[in-house]
Amino acid sequence: MVWDAENKEGDTIGLEPSPGTDSSLSSPSLWITLFVSCAIVITSNRKLRFYLKYHAFTGIYFFFGIICVPFMLFNPCDPKAVTVPIFLARWVQSPLFGISAKIIGMERYPDGPFVFVCNHQSSLDCLGVVELWPPRSVIIMKKVLKYAGPFGICAILAGTIFVDRNKNRSNRDNLKDAIEVIKRKGYRVFFFPEGTRRLTQKNTESSDPMLPFKKGAFNLAILTQVPIVPIVFQSQKHLIDFKKYIFVPGEYKGVVLPPISTEGLTLDDAQDLCDRVRAKMIDCFNELENGSYTK
Repeated sequence: MVWDAENKEGDTIGLEPSPGTDSSLSSPSLWITLFVSCAIVITSNRKLRFYLKYHAFTGIYFFFGIICVPFMLFNPCDPKAVTVPIFLARWVQSPLFGISAKIIGMERYPDGPFVFVCNHQSSLDCLGVVELWPPRSVIIMKKVLKYAGPFGICAILAGTIFVDRNKNRSNRDNLKDAIEVIKRKGYRVFFFPEGTRRLTQKNTESSDPMLPFKKGAFNLAILTQVPIVPIVFQSQKHLIDFKKYIFVPGEYKGVVLPPISTEGLTLDDAQDLCDRVRAKMIDCFNELENGSYTK
């Protein structure tokens, strides 16, 4: 745009578009129309709304990572460093998305180190995990997550144990770091033994309430002779459904079951221990689903 300061008669000041300029691009009505159109598309498309909200829920960890790293540097590679991430998940993410978890039975945690295993329903599990998280605890993660930007940096600073799932490595070599933190530091170690989320798109066809368990947690508990503490999250299908594109506010329950001793067991007993723990967890899961669970 250029100013036409005065015409030949000297009685007017006006504006004219400069050559090649499309004045419609700066028109407020154009931007309002675009905004309204986007709003209509989003509100009328359930699938789009679902994925926008879901990716916002998971993507928030990128921003949490940026916020948390400076604070976590005060306790690097130590379980104490999780204080700030837990605070943000509990007091920002949970109220922002309206998702909360009620945990039953935390008084059952034994003194000293133990291995706790939990079924993995969805990304919403993180809000249950922060509610049940006992002091001096670290989590087992796939090594690839170590490189997941700010999230990976936070995981490193929280003392996370990264496992390389190379089939050529022995059970003891794969769990060497976890064995060390239990025996020397007395930490508690957290596993999702299913290895992936039950309610993801690819797993929705499975009829089992839990996917098959990997034996890593049970090998670790036996090698260190510490108890297994099972934790069961109820189904979150009333909150998130990848087939119906539902993601709504609400609450889900989690139950801490009594510890299971590994004293005197050897690695030959790992599969039996794994099967017994999974069976107990499925029984509890079914009771939660049909409303018959009593503490």
